[in-house]
Amino acid sequence: MTRRIITMLRRVGDSILRARVCSSLVVFGSGARVGALPMTRRECATLQRRDPPVGESRPFHLANHLWGDYEPHGLIAILALVASPCLPVSQCLAEQDNEPPRNSCDDLVGKKMSGMAWPGVALDKINPSRAIAACLKATSAYPDSTRFMTWLGRAYDKDKDYAEAMRWYRLAAAQGGANAQFNIGGLYVSGRGVSQDYAEAMRWYRLAAAQGDADAQSSIGVLYENGQGVSQDYAEAMRWYRLAAAQGDADGQFNIGDLYANGHGVSQDYAEAMRWFQKAAKQGNAVAQFNIGVLYANGHGVSQDYAEAMRWYQKAAKQGNGIAEANIGGLYRDGNGVAMNYQEAAKWYRRAISHGCAKALWYLDSLQSASRGYDFDAESERERQSQIKQQQEQMYRTNMYWTNRIINQQRYGR
Repeated sequence: MTRRIITMLRRVGDSILRARVCSSLVVFGSGARVGALPMTRRECATLQRRDPPVGESRPFHLANHLWGDYEPHGLIAILALVASPCLPVSQCLAEQDNEPPRNSCDDLVGKKMSGMAWPGVALDKINPSRAIAACLKATSAYPDSTRFMTWLGRAYDKDKDYAEAMRWYRLAAAQGGANAQFNIGGLYVSGRGVSQDYAEAMRWYRLAAAQGDADAQSSIGVLYENGQGVSQDYAEAMRWYRLAAAQGDADGQFNIGDLYANGHGVSQDYAEAMRWFQKAAKQGNAVAQFNIGVLYANGHGVSQDYAEAMRWYQKAAKQGNGIAEANIGGLYRDGNGVAMNYQEAAKWYRRAISHGCAKALWYLDSLQSASRGYDFDAESERERQSQIKQQQEQMYRTNMYWTNRIINQQRYGR
């Protein structure tokens, strides 16, 4: 009977807690303890972001963290929600230590964060003039908000006013802003507004990582993998990547796949690389999508399948990935998985050039040289195949893994 009552109360409490998170919870029990512990907004937000164990609801996971697993013998429990005061979950998440709710600063420059309502804006998509104006207004209205300080720093970062970006990042970092600490590390890695200093970058990344920042954890892994500011250590890099990946970080997942694909610190394992690239690709990581295409094109860890390679290259190409566009051109050039079509190949090479793939310019020039004066319709199939073979021997094929250095350049200074 007792367990049936407990189950019923948990179901009721779970329904209520899904809608509201209160500043205190009272637990009454027989022969055990009576508690009435306050919950600050920071505790509320931190605990709400933690993923509960399988089979446990998020609200009760929160309660278990605050008061422990309360299962004494003969328990007769009543969960009483004390309404003084109660906060809606979304407000709780936004109002860490008086942090304000979402506004235009978040929408124009805010980074995607777990539990937050705004969609997130990539650094290269920020409109600096609009973002700076909105975030100056936000910091004026909420001068203690580390969130708005960090967002204003990002806006100045995009505007290439690195001194002002650093100033706002440091203000937020001094109050414990993990994302600001991460971004300071990014400035030192790339040498934007400061002398490039990997050791200093590592120091800032560690501060953010100590707060569970997945971006910082993954970036520490990058420094260990590349031997920047520390001795090169693939095992340590993998350890940090796994910490980030455990939080669902797409870059951490990608970098684990990269280590397996290249056999760095682990036995080369294309199947395992594919598994991790798939995880990152599902989150929209364009380079992971490209690498999956490479695995299919080369038959590494999977059966060779040019049509599947094309499908993954196109996913990456939709995000403006230049090397994926160049590889699509190569499939059309060689007639792999599609009908051979030099005009279509040239079109994709031009797209790749427009997205910064310098080698595509050489591929396009070689393609035009090979096809100059070439009558596609008049030539026999045998002669056509002969020319294709000669061209393939002359041209460097682009089916290679894109190392995580490219990812690093995209990550720093988010």
